[in-house]
Amino acid sequence: MPSPHPNYLYPDYKSTVTRAPSLPLVALGDEAPAAPAYSPSAFVPKDADLTQQSSAAPLGERIIVSGRVLDAGGKPVRNSLVELWQC
Repeated sequence: MPSPHPNYLYPDYKSTVTRAPSLPLVALGDEAPAAPAYSPSAFVPKDADLTQQSSAAPLGERIIVSGRVLDAGGKPVRNSLVELWQC
């Protein structure tokens, strides 16, 4: 079965030549530490959209990203928090 993840090294994309790992990744398997736990009360609705935290309108074009968080076996990871930064 092919991997759902792209190769870290893709020579046609020049920056991967210097940034891709040179050693194989280490699989943690079942020994992986538990993910950080976040309480829903730690966040308020405005935390979900950084463009709404200022009195001025943001510059640039707004994009909407959607998806699902799955574990290595393809099962949904419930109550997960995904933080995206786009530069």
